[in-house]
Amino acid sequence: MLASFTGYSVDSSESSMFLSSDDSCEPLRILCYYDIFDESGCLRNVPEGYVRDDSVLGPCLIFNGVRDGFWHGSCLVIVPASMPTQPTFTILNDQEHEVTMQFIGAYRLSNFYRFGIKIRVDKVNPITIQYTINDSYPIYNFRVQSTASMFRWTFWSCNGWSLSVTKNQKQKLGGTNRLWKELMRQHEENPFHCMVGGGDQLYTDLFWSMDIWKPWLKSKSRKEYQNAPFTPEMEQTLDEFFFTHYVNCFFFQTKLGEAMAYIPSAFIVDDHDIFDGWGSYPNHLHNSNVFQGIKRIAFKYWLLFQAHSNEKLAPEHGYFGKEGYSWIKEFGPRVLALGLDTRYERTLSNIVSEETYNMAFGKLSELLRGAKGQYHHLIVFLGGPIVYPRLTFIERTLRAVQALKVHKSCLCSKAGPFKTFNNQFREPELLDDLEDHWTARPHLEERRRFVQRLQELAEWFGVRVTFVSGDVHCCGFGRFDDAHRSRQQNAEGNHRLMYQ
Repeated sequence: MLASFTGYSVDSSESSMFLSSDDSCEPLRILCYYDIFDESGCLRNVPEGYVRDDSVLGPCLIFNGVRDGFWHGSCLVIVPASMPTQPTFTILNDQEHEVTMQFIGAYRLSNFYRFGIKIRVDKVNPITIQYTINDSYPIYNFRVQSTASMFRWTFWSCNGWSLSVTKNQKQKLGGTNRLWKELMRQHEENPFHCMVGGGDQLYTDLFWSMDIWKPWLKSKSRKEYQNAPFTPEMEQTLDEFFFTHYVNCFFFQTKLGEAMAYIPSAFIVDDHDIFDGWGSYPNHLHNSNVFQGIKRIAFKYWLLFQAHSNEKLAPEHGYFGKEGYSWIKEFGPRVLALGLDTRYERTLSNIVSEETYNMAFGKLSELLRGAKGQYHHLIVFLGGPIVYPRLTFIERTLRAVQALKVHKSCLCSKAGPFKTFNNQFREPELLDDLEDHWTARPHLEERRRFVQRLQELAEWFGVRVTFVSGDVHCCGFGRFDDAHRSRQQNAEGNHRLMYQ
């Protein structure tokens, strides 16, 4: 999906940042809190397409699975703290249902409320559920499939533009909302029951251009990088940035907010939800106070906006992991889905901890054993593709450059002729991208073990395993298979055959 924007130069002012692209004098603006909201928490300027009259942002739906004859999900709304009464979520259908409400967090004068939703599923016919927020216009709707029918779901990732795309090129491609409009057109013709966001639901890398990071970025040694404090000023800056950037990208700049009101979502996290390459940097950066402070704030807002939860309530809302936020959901009568968090625990040496793998396989085994053959298919959602070519030569070259510190020479410095060779942390620019992949040398053994465990699961319970992933900005197809199996042999029952 193409939406939002990244990679602009920054000119700071007291109340906001103005972002201008290289090919246009028209400024693009990242708004600060009081540019969007007034002193009561109400919208100061109503965004284009906003159809409410109560300053509520949302609704945003999340799908949590179908269990015991009920559809489970949630709805998020962000309301002004000055609202005299708590918000309401009202289902207009006669179908048996239950709605609960939780306050899950706040930023300044904006409060987050989560409505837990439980709806009886019809055994034969799909149901269009109609609902309102605060018993007022508009009337929203979403589709709940019958217990006898398969789900219709869609997948997208990377809700942002690549850095090299100019404003004119964006216009030639149809603009920021072209694909969102196409998604909604298809939904109107034949409704989706769920849309899966495969990571990078927004691009947050812009915060590195703020002045507050410049002293830290100029650190002269690895020890200085690692030990520098994550200051209260940094935390305050990031709190405001992440909140306003989510509001801007989800509700103002794109039609993602509209899609989330009508199609229940399921999200996994990837690096740009935190910042580019998270988890694939050297230890002196990854374990630094600054990086860990950024991670904490980024996941705080990922939980609020993308999981309708917070750190304390996440297990109650179906998320699991030694650390991090993986999930398992029932996509209809025959399909299980695993959304694996491949970022929270990621380091240069591992992508997911052994404890989290054990939890995931334990939960899957329990569900499959209890279902007694009901499930035929397991879909594994990953931030990056697990079937992917190895870029061995480039990987080795950049590691050698990093080890020899050649990139810090005059030739390859920021002022030199190869000024894009380094990133802002004075590391080889492409190395974090290569280290990110399952096929990078440090992750090959973990990848092998993960694939083998899935093949064993497929053999034990007779399910087909399919991978779906995003991140690489291109469409591809791959598979794992038995090297000794003839192409003429029947694929049915071959537990080693797994498509991506």
